[in-house]
Amino acid sequence: MKNTMILFLSAFLMAGCAADSSQTLDKKDEDTQIVQTELEKTPEVIVQDSIEKLKEAESFDMDFVEEDTPMNEFYKYSKTTISGTWTDVQNEVFEGNYGDVKVDNDDPDTKRNEMDMEGPITKKAGEDAILPAEYNGGYEYSIGAILMFPEPCPSQGDSFDEYSESTEEVESGTQYTFHVVDTTFEGNGISYQETNDFVYIVDHDGNLIYAKKTWIRPFETNDGVITDQMRTVVTEFKYKNIQ
Repeated sequence: MKNTMILFLSAFLMAGCAADSSQTLDKKDEDTQIVQTELEKTPEVIVQDSIEKLKEAESFDMDFVEEDTPMNEFYKYSKTTISGTWTDVQNEVFEGNYGDVKVDNDDPDTKRNEMDMEGPITKKAGEDAILPAEYNGGYEYSIGAILMFPEPCPSQGDSFDEYSESTEEVESGTQYTFHVVDTTFEGNGISYQETNDFVYIVDHDGNLIYAKKTWIRPFETNDGVITDQMRTVVTEFKYKNIQ
């Protein structure tokens, strides 16, 4: 009887060890598969995943800058700055500061008053962002929507005239750079090339912490005339304290 009990316990312990060993191997295989999947992701997918992850955040701090050279027929340069905290990302609630500078053209026929506004802005859920009246000559000023996220990452699968990408390890994570040249065809038979350069930095946790786009194309007048002058628009986002 004792021999029978010893054999039973031995078999039970061996079965338990085998099960534990199998579970350990399964866990290692699963971890290995996850690592392999991450390594197989293209730069485009990694960047887009970081943008989607940011969209699911509860809150984050943001610094945004846009520079237009020229802005339009009236202003040869403009710069907009927005900095603050999206306290409720899902409902688009924002508290921060706004700055806007516009420099008029040298042409007296298109001359306008230069603009320089700066002050606190508040955006409530479902409403536009508002600059209080005391910061705009006594008139409350709505700046409308505030850009929260950069444009989607370009994809090599799209049809471009030129496409290249590069990856570089930096102190804060990995920097992904994309260069795209494409031809735009207007309905009146006119065509022109646009150049877009994108820079993204994704930190070691997969968070997007920096995004910049430089867009260059021929300047178009208010009447829709394509000119020989080039227009450059630069947008830049910086993110931190992502929750």
